[in-house]
Amino acid sequence: MNSFSRTLRFRPAKLLQMQRRVNSTQVPEKEVSPHIGFYKTFSRPIAKVLLMATFTYQSVYWGWVYLEKGEMKAQKTGERLWNIGRRETKC
Repeated sequence: MNSFSRTLRFRPAKLLQMQRRVNSTQVPEKEVSPHIGFYKTFSRPIAKVLLMATFTYQSVYWGWVYLEKGEMKAQKTGERLWNIGRRETKC
């Protein structure tokens, strides 16, 4: 057994990784444009706000439709009662 393999066997793995990083050439990171950086940072909050706004709008809309339908139903019922009362007074 040679001395090099013996030293590798007894060295911690973390130390070997650190040595590899130091000895390797590092590629400079590509600069991210401010436009892309903005969307990487704020895309989730913007999507969340838009989804919540859509949900709120739809809830209010369906509530309004429900109330409007009830009002129209009450109006038709009132007209029927008014017509029935009118017919009874004619006779």
